Amino acid sequence: MLVSAWFGAAVPKKYHTFHIKFCVTCQPFSVIRIVRWPYYYRMQAGLRLGSVGIFLSVCYNFCCARGQNCLSPTASQVCKRHMKSISPCQQSFRLHEFQGTIAADVRIHGQAHVFTVDIYSYLRQVHPETHLGWWSFTLPLGERMIQFYVDFRTVTRDSVRMIVDGAKTSCTDSWVNPSYLFDPLQDLQLVLRDEKLQIRQLEHVIMKIDDPMVLKQFYARLHAGDGYGTPLPFLPTMHFYKLSVLQKMFTKHIPAGGKALDLGCGRCLFTDIQPSWPFQIFAGDLDLGLIRERKREVRQNHWFLSDASHAPFRSSSFDAMFAGEILEHVTDPFPVLQEWKRVLKPGGVLILTTPNRERLLAKIEGRERPYSPDHLYEFSYRELRDDILPRAGLKVIDSTGIYLEVLLNWLSGNPRRDYLQAEWNQEKYKPLMKAFNRLGRIFPQYSLDMIFVCQNN
Repeated sequence: MLVSAWFGAAVPKKYHTFHIKFCVTCQPFSVIRIVRWPYYYRMQAGLRLGSVGIFLSVCYNFCCARGQNCLSPTASQVCKRHMKSISPCQQSFRLHEFQGTIAADVRIHGQAHVFTVDIYSYLRQVHPETHLGWWSFTLPLGERMIQFYVDFRTVTRDSVRMIVDGAKTSCTDSWVNPSYLFDPLQDLQLVLRDEKLQIRQLEHVIMKIDDPMVLKQFYARLHAGDGYGTPLPFLPTMHFYKLSVLQKMFTKHIPAGGKALDLGCGRCLFTDIQPSWPFQIFAGDLDLGLIRERKREVRQNHWFLSDASHAPFRSSSFDAMFAGEILEHVTDPFPVLQEWKRVLKPGGVLILTTPNRERLLAKIEGRERPYSPDHLYEFSYRELRDDILPRAGLKVIDSTGIYLEVLLNWLSGNPRRDYLQAEWNQEKYKPLMKAFNRLGRIFPQYSLDMIFVCQNN
C-alpha cells in the first residue's frame, strides 16, 4: 500500500496552496522526492501500511509568514470571511468571573433572518441536560462589527446582550436552563436562520471558564462516572503506542543513577511501562487515595501528595521530569513551565506530552477543536517548539507526534470526525489505528498528540 502526500512549503509573504493527497495502491514502500513548482514544493512520501485500499484527497490553502508562530489567514479564508453573514473575530474567549465579550463581523442586507446565541457543554450537545440556553436577537442591517456581552454570575434572560455602537441591547426571546452545570469549556454557537427557520450559517466559538470551583465540580462529576476510561480500543491503542515511544525517550535521556520527577502522575507511567528503572522516581499527585494505593503496590518509588503546578522540592533537585498530559489542564501554563524548570538541574531534561491545537482535523475545519472539555490551553507544535518552551528557558532537543487524523468525513462537511474514533472505533480496525499512530511521526505539526524533550538551559 502506498500513501502519498503532497504539501506546500512556507513561502514568505506569498500565498500558496497546501495539498494533502492520500492515494493508496498495492505497492511496497516507496521513495521520497521533492520537486520544485513555481509557488510551492511538492513532496511525495510513501509508507507501507497494509493491504486496505483508501483514497482520500484534501486541498487546504494557507499562508505562512516566516517567523510567525501561527498560520495567517489564507486567500480562500479571507474570501470566505467576506462572503459570510456572521464572522466571529476569535475562535475562543475566556470568561473572567463568569463575564466576557466576543466580537463578530456581521453583513446583513435586508434578508429576513432569525439569529440566536446558543450555548451547550463542549462535546455534549443534549437538550436540556447540557444546554445552557439560547438568546435571540435582531441583527442590524449593513456591514459592521458587533459584540456579545455574557454574564453568567446568574443565568437569566439578560445573561447575553448584544452591543451595537456601544449600546447594550437585550434579546427579543430566550430560553435558559438555571440548573445547568458549567464545564471548563462551553460551545457557544452563533446561529443564523432564514424565515423558514432553516439554518443558513452556524459558527462555533469556545467559551472557556478556568474558575477553580468549576474545575473541581467538573472533575468530581467525571470521576463519579468512568473517568477517562473507555471500553473502545482507540484511546488504549494510542496510549500503548505512546508508552513504547516514551520508554525509548526515558532510556535515552534520563541518566542511570539519577532522579526523575513525575508530577500529576496518576498511576505513574514509568511503572506502567516497566516495573523498575536504573534511576529513582519521585511521583506526586493530588489524589490521596490513589497515592496510598500505589505506595503499597510500588514500594521502590517515592510517592508524595502535590498538584502539578507546584513541586515541593528545592531548586536543581532532579535530572529529569515527566509531565504527561498536564500542560493543557492548568489555568496559567507559563508559570507552571518555569516551576518545572526550577526543580531541574542545569542540563536536566523535561519530557512532556500534550495535545496539538493544530491537529489535522482542527486545521481542516478551520477552528479550535479542543480534544477534551477540560483542556483550557492547547498549543500547536510550532508554538511550543519555537516560542513557549524557549521563552521558559527550555531548549527542545527532541520531539515527535502521535497519530494523524486522516480518515475523516471529507465529503460531508463540518463538523469533521475521525472514523477511527467514531464508527470504526472497533477491534477489527486496530491495525489501522496502529498505522496512523506511527504516521504522526512524519507530520508532527498536524498530529493529534505531541511529545517534547527539552533541556534546561
